[in-house]
Amino acid sequence: RRELRMSDTFAWIFAAHALLFVVLGLYVIYLRITGEVGIGDGGNPQLKRAIRAHANFAEWIPIALMALGLAELRGVSESTIGILGGLLLLSRVGHAIGLNRSIGVSVGRTGGMTLMFIVMAVTTVMAALA
Repeated sequence: RRELRMSDTFAWIFAAHALLFVVLGLYVIYLRITGEVGIGDGGNPQLKRAIRAHANFAEWIPIALMALGLAELRGVSESTIGILGGLLLLSRVGHAIGLNRSIGVSVGRTGGMTLMFIVMAVTTVMAALA
């Protein structure tokens, strides 16, 4: 029976995503305080976009990180995990920037989601086949 252990690379990837989640949440809190909005978006389009960027992260990233962790535990190389994790982080930064600038189509938003789906698909297939 082999020992299950996560690499330092995965730990850093997880920490970076957790930090981005905190930053997105703090931005929502900042907009709530400055806009005097206790719940919801108060009709503030900037706050609405910030809430969606934070929520979208919360909806997608847990499963993506689980897939990445599973891939590593199944034997995918640490360097591959690092590359996929870095691309995942890049996708989420791009999405957050794009969505916070405009609720419409943007390069950051569309590119971020597309890259995230590619990373998730590749990671999931690698985890299943490893």
